[in-house]
Amino acid sequence: MINYITAYAPTKGHVAKAIFKGGIGGLFSSYIDYGIGKGNANFRVNYLHKQASKLGTLNFMVDDFNAKLKLKLGKKSVLGFKVQLYNEKSNSTYVGLTTPMFNNGEKYTIIAPDDLLKIKRFSIAATHKHFFNNNLNITNVGYAYNISRDWRRQGFSYSKSASNQTGKIFGDTTVANGAIYMLNETGFRNRTFWVYGLESKIDYTYQIKKVAGNLQIGIRGLYENALDQEKKGNSPTAKSGQIQAEEFRPGWAISGYIENKFTFLNKINITTGIRVENYQYKREIRMYKNTSGQYRDTNIVAKNKVFAFIPGISISYQPKNNITLFTGVHRGFSPPGLKNSISATGEILKLEPQLSWNFEIGTRSEFYKGVNFECTIYYTDFQKQVIPVSESSGGSGAGFINAGRTKHYGVESGVSINFGEIFNKKYDPYFNINTTYNRAKLSSDRIKIINTDTININGYDLPYAPKIFLSAIVGLQTPFGLNVQTVFNYTGKQFTDEINSTTAAANGRTGQMPAFFTMDASISYIIPKAHTTIGMSFKNITNSQHIVSRRPQGIKAATPFYVGGTLEFYL
Repeated sequence: MINYITAYAPTKGHVAKAIFKGGIGGLFSSYIDYGIGKGNANFRVNYLHKQASKLGTLNFMVDDFNAKLKLKLGKKSVLGFKVQLYNEKSNSTYVGLTTPMFNNGEKYTIIAPDDLLKIKRFSIAATHKHFFNNNLNITNVGYAYNISRDWRRQGFSYSKSASNQTGKIFGDTTVANGAIYMLNETGFRNRTFWVYGLESKIDYTYQIKKVAGNLQIGIRGLYENALDQEKKGNSPTAKSGQIQAEEFRPGWAISGYIENKFTFLNKINITTGIRVENYQYKREIRMYKNTSGQYRDTNIVAKNKVFAFIPGISISYQPKNNITLFTGVHRGFSPPGLKNSISATGEILKLEPQLSWNFEIGTRSEFYKGVNFECTIYYTDFQKQVIPVSESSGGSGAGFINAGRTKHYGVESGVSINFGEIFNKKYDPYFNINTTYNRAKLSSDRIKIINTDTININGYDLPYAPKIFLSAIVGLQTPFGLNVQTVFNYTGKQFTDEINSTTAAANGRTGQMPAFFTMDASISYIIPKAHTTIGMSFKNITNSQHIVSRRPQGIKAATPFYVGGTLEFYL
């Protein structure tokens, strides 16, 4: 999971930075960042532009603008504002390579050049923080954002007898499902989202004899709505098309939480908390496809709700300054998908939330100056996952039920060694290695009918869950500003479907993905007097052309060897 935090504005003085990158494939990137703080106000703004004309099979253009303003309202209050504008265009597509195409070296063929993904996002937020005293403060936040995602995708078929073909064919026509026949039509999958929310949080720090505590209590209310449209165009370059389906999906959520951190003897930290989630939602279907294949206007409205208590506890113990032991147990919660909870005919399936128990235990330590070690053992039990009725029974049936269950367990470990710190030298060779051993398995009965065989896939590996992942970094920092670094990554083999197919399907969508290894490198030189850093980066040095995905509709190959340069100015 990624928690995206934008840069803070400086409290005084100013910061400025400009970074320019360029490389093969038409890649160009520019990033401008400026912040200033003076008196009771500070401000920061940054802008990113990034584009490529043919990076593997991808072309894209991205613009991202962020601005923050912070105002001190006297000695006890702070008011903040944040604005973001984001715009993206790319030729992102669903269709991928067939197995014959990949095996014959057609790894970077652009199959659907007119596919177009457009994403726009506008968000605003206002924050007010009031300090009653050094121990007690309250923060109130209001936010709103709008996202539009319009996606044009050309139709295609694996059948040579498909109607409405353009005449463009990719792959091997002598292999069943080994060729892609492009169609003279386009499907539009357009989504628009509106989200509005308010949140209030109280933060209280206290001391009871030798026990320090921090209490946080919060409540959040949210309204969201989504417009989901499907259209059909009559050519690969159509600007729009006839509406095939349309629906709105509004939702209202309110959640509250309370969390308390206790600190004993400055060595033991115990954090306990509980969150309450209440979510109500509707599915308003305005147009749908009936059993005769015709599209009809309608007004089907149905609603449902979910409610959950979500507890958690974490404990850390520091017997020495350089060793920390930690453990935790947390409840996971995810509401069922709206389309799964309410059918296209308005039937309410009364699905429960999808839940999990998450356990971890581990240690972080610095055994010796410059030598750090971390190891975590984890176990996650997902319960009540939403799956189709037929998967649990093996027979026919429509709709979804809470009958899925999966278990994940493994070990994550990391070691970092800084030789310059160990030997008190200005030259600092360093080495970092991180490894993960992961097992992810289906842990409830799921019946699949493959040809005429009935298979219970309970105990099978989950798709896209390699057992082994390894990453190592070897580098050198010098006292005169030269830095070099090499990165090695290894990913173990993985299945791509629930029945753990090993043989690649002709259309490329299923089959085991072999293990792969990649190597990257970078070199940079800092010129302090000029406030400048220059550098070069090299990606996929061995030009490994392995499979990175078979989803959603065919093989996607790794981005080929890349070399680029960087120029950075800063104050």
